Amino acid sequence: MYSIHLESARDKATPIYLQLYQRLREAIAEGRLQPGERVPSVRALASELNLARGTVEAAYQLLVGEGYLLPRGPAGTVVSPQLPHAPGNPLLPAKERQASRSGDEPSAEALPFQLGLPALDSFPRKLWSRLGARHLRQLSSPDLNYPPAQGLPALRR
Repeated sequence: MYSIHLESARDKATPIYLQLYQRLREAIAEGRLQPGERVPSVRALASELNLARGTVEAAYQLLVGEGYLLPRGPAGTVVSPQLPHAPGNPLLPAKERQASRSGDEPSAEALPFQLGLPALDSFPRKLWSRLGARHLRQLSSPDLNYPPAQGLPALRR
């Protein structure tokens, strides 16, 4: 397992979590951390580096957000096996990776438990559209106007 050293970095102006993020990202880009390889747990790395767990968690979250790390719950966190680069080439920064994608179309397959996305495969689309259409058909012209600026009369009472 790759070891991370931050001893001489404590006096820099850059926050510690960003330094840790940069070191891990460099290790992944240079191939010292391979796709699929497990990284130390937040608690273990925080203890090893004598840092707060929140500091390590912030660095890991940045890496997860950019697709470098993949959290797997109790199985630990691993370097993403689907890194957006060819073997031997350095990783692109996040902004360049987004610009290099073909168009602005979202990825075809959402990852399980992806933040901000419901389980779209089990979402009741037909029921949702039927209930929405029923509600819209029952609206009258006054319902489509702006509500009173003071609030709804029933709620004011």
